[in-house]
Amino acid sequence: MRFNVVFGFTTVFLAASAALLAGCGDSGSTGTTSGSSSTTTTTTTTGAGGSTTTTGAGGAGGSSTTTTTTGAGGAGGSSTTTTTTTGAGGAGGAGPMAFLDLSFDNPAVTYTLTGFGEEIGTVVADPTNAANKVAQVDKPVNAALWAGTTISTLPNNQIVTLPFSASATKMSVRVWSPDANIPVRIKVEDTADPTHSCETEAMVTAASTWQTLEFDFANQAPGTAALNTSYVFNRVSLFINFGTDGATAGAKTYYFDNVVFP
Repeated sequence: MRFNVVFGFTTVFLAASAALLAGCGDSGSTGTTSGSSSTTTTTTTTGAGGSTTTTGAGGAGGSSTTTTTTGAGGAGGSSTTTTTTTGAGGAGGAGPMAFLDLSFDNPAVTYTLTGFGEEIGTVVADPTNAANKVAQVDKPVNAALWAGTTISTLPNNQIVTLPFSASATKMSVRVWSPDANIPVRIKVEDTADPTHSCETEAMVTAASTWQTLEFDFANQAPGTAALNTSYVFNRVSLFINFGTDGATAGAKTYYFDNVVFP
């Protein structure tokens, strides 16, 4: 009877111990599993980068800017910003503007033609292109051999002061003449001191057509003063068929346009 009690107690004790051990094993397993999960599981969050592209369309000679931005990532991510600037040339420029261009076409400018030596100057429509304005000079039979026309846009027969320098000594003029092989002279001077002047010439080589003549004041006309770039030159006069009077040449009509410096 005692044996049975002991045996029964032992059985109960063993059963309880087994159950207890089983419970302890389950808890350990769970702890191990959780530890394994926290050790071997890696969570990476990357922010989806936004992308923004802006392109400025380049104007005449302008530039465009392209900016690409990759948004900052989330935890553990990284951000990259790349900016690229590319000059997207617009329509190519036409080169540097002339300092002076007496074109007779600008309605905001008052062009004055002052003839001398019996020459008469007026602004008229181009005889070869009615949409273009030009200067017409009439040399009558009584015109002096030094007859010419002063072109001005300012009071006192002035123009803007011409910035002559060692590297800027030239002007150009478009001329229409009924005769070829005649000289055209240009004179520049200081309105405050006419002794400060320079003259040079070019030749018309084609009749009854527009021709662009170049005048280099570094090569002054014979018997005239050399160019002094320290002087103020703010008056310009044009002499077509210089040195021949009206009695010899007969009455003539000439045209000129685009008195340009440099």
